[in-house]
Amino acid sequence: MFSSPPETRFRPGFGRWSLRARLLGALIALLAVVCVVIGAVTEAAVHHFQVRQLDARLVDAAHRNESAFGGPHRPPNGDRDGS
Repeated sequence: MFSSPPETRFRPGFGRWSLRARLLGALIALLAVVCVVIGAVTEAAVHHFQVRQLDARLVDAAHRNESAFGGPHRPPNGDRDGS
């Protein structure tokens, strides 16, 4: 009485991997996705913050220029403005 070994079928893809390997692969993929999302959100937030900070600095510089020279900068007569 010989028993035959269990029938093994060929399953393409991840089906041949052990449960441990599949779980580890899923965990690594999930970690990679989370890292990419965190990086993208951080990049967008830092970019937005720095643009706002630069805008504020440019507005401050424009106000300092107006107060120092008595108004907005105007080119002297004879420049390329047609006068």
